[in-house]
Amino acid sequence: MSDSSVRVYGYWNLNDKQTYQVIKSKYKINTSDSTAWDTTSNDISRYKVDITITDSTADSYTIDWYYHDFEVDTTNEMALKLVSLAEQMTITIKTDELGIFQEVVNWKDIRKTIKHTVKKLSKEMPKDPAKDKVLKLTLGFFSTREAIEARSINDIQLFYAFHGGIYKLDSLVEEQIQVPNLAGGNPIDAEISYVLDTIDTANWISTFRMRLAADPEQLLSATFAYLSEMAATMKIPGPTMNEMPRMKHETWTYTDIHDSGWVTYTIQSKEVSTEGILQVEELSLELL
Repeated sequence: MSDSSVRVYGYWNLNDKQTYQVIKSKYKINTSDSTAWDTTSNDISRYKVDITITDSTADSYTIDWYYHDFEVDTTNEMALKLVSLAEQMTITIKTDELGIFQEVVNWKDIRKTIKHTVKKLSKEMPKDPAKDKVLKLTLGFFSTREAIEARSINDIQLFYAFHGGIYKLDSLVEEQIQVPNLAGGNPIDAEISYVLDTIDTANWISTFRMRLAADPEQLLSATFAYLSEMAATMKIPGPTMNEMPRMKHETWTYTDIHDSGWVTYTIQSKEVSTEGILQVEELSLELL
């Protein structure tokens, strides 16, 4: 309180357990008409996750994330099928003593489970180059520990995003970082800024905000490479760089964290804008 600062760390005990409601949504907005924006698609999935502290040492925590009770509201058949990949799955992670994410511990078991399920789906679904490509990409997302940590545990990475830091009230911090290239290839340069927004001493909750903006030229090159690969797989004409619309990718994060180190609520919005189209992915976790 002497300098209006907050240090975020996990003050957890062995066998502590909390349950969260997680909501993911994806939608596109036609922004070409500023007087009447039209939502062109909307996919929503909901699930619960039990977070349990299974081991606690002087310098680390081992934590289970158990996923269950999935609900999907979408017309995308592939999305409905892929839900089965995570139902009743446990991802075991390790953090340091402050709660900074370190690694996925059981990544080999996860890879084995995903491989088995994808193989089953591939046999059940009719042959289609586009669907085969999606299944292949899904396998790639779980092929190594690094791939899982970079591409497949967004909710976990969001949960621990502020842990380990010391933040001063209303003091904006700006840094240059690199973020994973989800299409494969080299990481993408990005600008990140974050701030401790409020300190609620009555309820022992602090609020944080973060903004991340990817380099637009590197993002364009990565997207072009991905679309070209997809076109080659589907044996259709690929795009040309001159035809590619300019892109802007920003991620906005709002998080409430209790003094115990448990997140009480967090929401992240990823926005990709091109000419006339805004694509949004939202991810939220709320303590039940």
